[in-house]
Amino acid sequence: MPKNREGEHAFLEALETAAESDATWARVLSLVDTEPDSWGGADLARLRAVLIKKKAEETQALAA
Repeated sequence: MPKNREGEHAFLEALETAAESDATWARVLSLVDTEPDSWGGADLARLRAVLIKKKAEETQALAA
């Protein structure tokens, strides 16, 4: 049970940190598993590419 509470505490801290960030697409990308091995054979390459592109565009916009 204590291990579960520690995991919950870490998750809530990460959630709060992400909510304070201005990088919306970085938060979205952190919620989506982008590793192709975990997709069970589905071809989600286009989805992965779009999410990564949006994150990169946002990062460039925030840096400018």
